[in-house]
Amino acid sequence: EDLGVNGNVSYLLLAEDDRKIPFAISPLDGTIRVSGEVDREMVATYRFKVLASDNGVDLKLSAMVDVEVIVQDKNDNSPEFTTYDDLQFDRNSVKRLPVYVSYINVNAKPGTFVKQVQAKDNDFAENGNGLVIFSLSGQNDLLQFSVDPKDGVITTASKFVPPSGRKSYQHVNVTVIASDFGTPPRSSSALLIVNLQGDPDRSSVFDEKIPLFPYKYYEIELRENDHAPRVVLNVTLNKKHSKELFRWQIVNDEFGERFRIDERNGSLWLLQPLDREERELYEIKIRVDKVKNRESRNVPSVLYALENPVRRKSHKLYDNEVEILIKVMDVNDNAPIFKENDGPIIAVVPDRANYGYPVLKVEAYDEDSGNNGEIRYSLLNEPARLFDVDALTGQIRLLSSLVTFQDRVFGFDVKATDRVGADDGKSTIANVFVYVLNAQQEVCLILAGPPVEIEKQLGMITISLSMATGYDVRIRALESNDKVEDATNLYLYAIDRRTNSLVEMGELQRSLAALDMANLKPNLPIIELTDLSSNALEPHSFDAGSGAGMKGIELATVVIGGLIFAGGTATALCIACARYRRLIPLPHLSGGIGGGSVSQDVRGTGIRNTGTSTLNANSNNGGGGGTNGSSISRPITRVDIQPVINRSDLKSSIFHPNFHRQFVTNISTESSAVPPVNEENNSDSYEDSLKDSLTSNTSL
Repeated sequence: EDLGVNGNVSYLLLAEDDRKIPFAISPLDGTIRVSGEVDREMVATYRFKVLASDNGVDLKLSAMVDVEVIVQDKNDNSPEFTTYDDLQFDRNSVKRLPVYVSYINVNAKPGTFVKQVQAKDNDFAENGNGLVIFSLSGQNDLLQFSVDPKDGVITTASKFVPPSGRKSYQHVNVTVIASDFGTPPRSSSALLIVNLQGDPDRSSVFDEKIPLFPYKYYEIELRENDHAPRVVLNVTLNKKHSKELFRWQIVNDEFGERFRIDERNGSLWLLQPLDREERELYEIKIRVDKVKNRESRNVPSVLYALENPVRRKSHKLYDNEVEILIKVMDVNDNAPIFKENDGPIIAVVPDRANYGYPVLKVEAYDEDSGNNGEIRYSLLNEPARLFDVDALTGQIRLLSSLVTFQDRVFGFDVKATDRVGADDGKSTIANVFVYVLNAQQEVCLILAGPPVEIEKQLGMITISLSMATGYDVRIRALESNDKVEDATNLYLYAIDRRTNSLVEMGELQRSLAALDMANLKPNLPIIELTDLSSNALEPHSFDAGSGAGMKGIELATVVIGGLIFAGGTATALCIACARYRRLIPLPHLSGGIGGGSVSQDVRGTGIRNTGTSTLNANSNNGGGGGTNGSSISRPITRVDIQPVINRSDLKSSIFHPNFHRQFVTNISTESSAVPPVNEENNSDSYEDSLKDSLTSNTSL
C-alpha cells in the first residue's frame, strides 16, 4: 500500500532443503513456472517458500508464504511383470520378455492351479493409471486356462484334448497380458510355458467310436429386431452321452454381448436384438468338456479369442466342438433416404425445353435388403401436369413445352417408397423446385478444350467456383463453342444454400465477373465469361428427344394446319357462289305483251345483271357468227311474261333483284337449231335485250 519504491514488491523462491527444485518465480509479478523436468514417479510433491519484500530505502519489509506443488499423474508407465522365472529376447520388442514356467499333469481336472503371475505399475493407482488386471491371449485353439484378473492366478479350465492325429503333446504356451485402466490403457505381456506330464486319458473325455454330436454344423436364421433374451438353439449330444456330465462354452469371444450358452445343457441364448444393417452373419464355435462331478461345472467359463473368422472356415473342428452359423434376416425397418436430404431439391430447365427434356434425376437409398430395399418413385402435388417421373430410375422429364412459362417456379413432391412401391412400404418425401430459365439470360463460361475433356473436370470446376463465390454452383449443360475452335460453352446456375433458392442470373454473373479467374484454385482453363444478353441461343441438350428437332416439327405442323384451313375456306366460298348463281333463271323469252308474241333465242354469253352472271337474249335475225356456219342444237328454256301496263314499272321490275318472281313461268323444253350468232349484233347487257324485245312487240 506504500507509494513509490516503498510499494514495489519483489519475489524470491526459497527451497526447504538443498535439493534443486524444477520451478522458478518471476521477481516482478510472482508468477511460478516449471523450469525443469517433473516426474511424479520420482517426486510426487514439492514444498518450498516464497519471500515477498518491498524496495524501501531506509527499511525493507517482507513476508513469506509456504507453497506446495502436487504433481498430477499421467499414464506414462506400462505394467511390469515381477517374480518371473526367466527373461527371453522378444523379436517384436527391444525389451526382454518375462517367462513363467509351470508343470502339471495332462489329465489334471478343470480348476487345477497352474501359476500365479504378478505385475506392478508405477503410475497412480487411485485414478486407474496404476491399477493392473490380467487376461489371457493366444493364437491357437488349445488355450484351456483361466486367470483371475485381480490376483493373476492361472488355473485349468477343461481337460486337455490333443489335436487329431496326435496322441499327446508336451507343453502349451500361454500369453498373459497385464493392462492398466489408464486413458489410453497401457499393457505388457509375458509368456507362460505349461509342461504337461503323463499320457492323456481319452476315456475320460468320450468314446471315440460314438460321435459326441449328431450334427457338427448348424445353420439358423433369425429375424432382426426380434425380442431378446430368448433361446434360439439347443445343441444336443448323442444318446450315448446324454447321461454324462459336460460343460458347454463358447470358444470365440467376439459375440459375447449378443450370445451366451448355458454351460449345463447347451442352450444358446440371444441376449440382445440383432440388427442386420450392423452385421448379417455370425459364426459361433461351441466346445464341450467332460467333467467328473457337478462342482466342476461351476468353474467360470472362459471365452477364447480366435483368428480371423473368415480364415477359420478351413480349420477342422475337434471332436468336442460344433459350429453354428447364424444368418440375420432382414426386416423392413428403414425408410428410404434421399441423397440430397439437407433441404429441398432444386433444378433448372430452359424455357425452350420441350417434351421429354430431362429435368433432374432424384436418387434415394435404403439400407434394407431384397424387396425391402427396392425403391419406386412417384410425384405428388403436381397439379400443372408438366412433369413425370420414371418410377424405377427417378428421372424426371417434361411433358409439355415451357414457352409460356418463362421465369416461373414449379414446386411438387417426390415420394420414394420401398418394397417395390407397395402400399405397406416405408416412404420418404422430398420437396422439388424447378425454375424455368430465360434462355437469353443464362450465365455462360467459355473454357478452353473440347466438351469431352471438360466433362472430365466438371467436379473440379463446380468445387472451385462454389468456393470462390460462396454459392452452390452447378452446371446445366455444356456444348461446343461454334466460334472458338476446341472450346466449350458451360452454362451455369447456382443455389443459395442459406435460403435454398435459385440465385438470380444477374447476381451470379456479377459474382463471377468479380473473381480473379486467372488465380482460381485449382486453375481452370477459362477463356471468357459472356454477357447475359449474348446468350441468345439455347445450348443443345444431351437428350436426343428434345431441342431444335421438336421445334421444326411443331412449326411444320402449324404451317400445314394453316394451309388446310385456307383451302377449306376457299372451297366453301366457291360452293356458296355456285349455289347463289343457280338461283338466277336462264331466260328465253317467248310470248308477247298485249297479245303479241315474239320469239327470242338464248345464247350462252356472260353479261352483268344485278351483280350476277346470266345469259344474253339475242334476236333471231342476227348474222351467223360461227366459223363453219353450222347450227347448234340445245334445249331452250322459254318464259312467258305477263303483260304490264306501264313500261317504267316493267323496267323497274325487271331490274329488281327479285324480278324473276314477277314472271309467271310456263316452262317448256324444245329442241331447235340455234343459228350462228353475229358478234357485232351482240347486245352488251340484259337490259338492252329486253328493250329490243319490248320495241319489237310494240311495233307489232
